[in-house]
Amino acid sequence: MSHWRVLVGGAKKLADNIRETLESSWVSTEAYSAERLAKLFGATDAPHRKVLVIEAFEAGGFTPSESLVLSHRYGAFWLGGGSSGNRGFVGPISHRDFSCSACLQSARTDRAAAEPSAETSDPARPGWPASRPARRSIS
Repeated sequence: MSHWRVLVGGAKKLADNIRETLESSWVSTEAYSAERLAKLFGATDAPHRKVLVIEAFEAGGFTPSESLVLSHRYGAFWLGGGSSGNRGFVGPISHRDFSCSACLQSARTDRAAAEPSAETSDPARPGWPASRPARRSIS
């Protein structure tokens, strides 16, 4: 990560904690701003830039934001996360051209994308997909 630019934004207290944790691991960070992201990709070496935008959400709520849209527009990686009480979430990491299903899901703007339904979530792990049934062997 030492060659990456890491921009952290969102909920102030959680964003500050993320910044402190990364910096204690020798990863330099900057506060997220749309202007800073645009400036990073306005340089002549922009196609070779490795930029990660981390967004912290209040109280575990997720609403796709300007940082997600701009990250995809410029080709930066984006990671969202949040916490509420004793629960939290992070990811999935969303990258470049929505080349995986996790990226497509995280980029949806409707509320259903952020809240798993009761039929698809595992009661033992709220917010996680339901466990798949074991495969039967053919003998």
